[in-house]
Amino acid sequence: MKQVTLTLTAKEALMVVTALGTYQNRIGQRSSWSERKRIPTLQQQAQEEEGKTDINDIQAKIEKERRYIARCIADGQECNRLKERIKQEAEITDEKQIVWKEI
Repeated sequence: MKQVTLTLTAKEALMVVTALGTYQNRIGQRSSWSERKRIPTLQQQAQEEEGKTDINDIQAKIEKERRYIARCIADGQECNRLKERIKQEAEITDEKQIVWKEI
C-alpha cells in the first residue's frame, strides 16, 4: 500500500477527527438498525413464506445483511484506529475538541 503524507493545521486535523467520528457513528447506527430491525423482519417473512424459492431469496438477503454488518464493524474499527492515530500525531485531546466546537 502506498504511503501518503499530509501536512494539516491543528484545526484541519481536528476537523478530520470529527468527521471520522461522525462517520463511525453513522455506520454503527446503520448496522445496529439492520441487526435490530431488518434481520428480524426478514426472518419473520421467511417463516411466513411457503415457497422454497421465496425462502431461499429471503435467506440470501439475511446473509447479505450479516455481511454488511460485519463490514460496518470492520470499517468502524478502522475509523477508530485512524482517528486515534491522527489525534496522537496532532496532539489533540478531548479538551481541544470542546474548545473547537465552541468557536
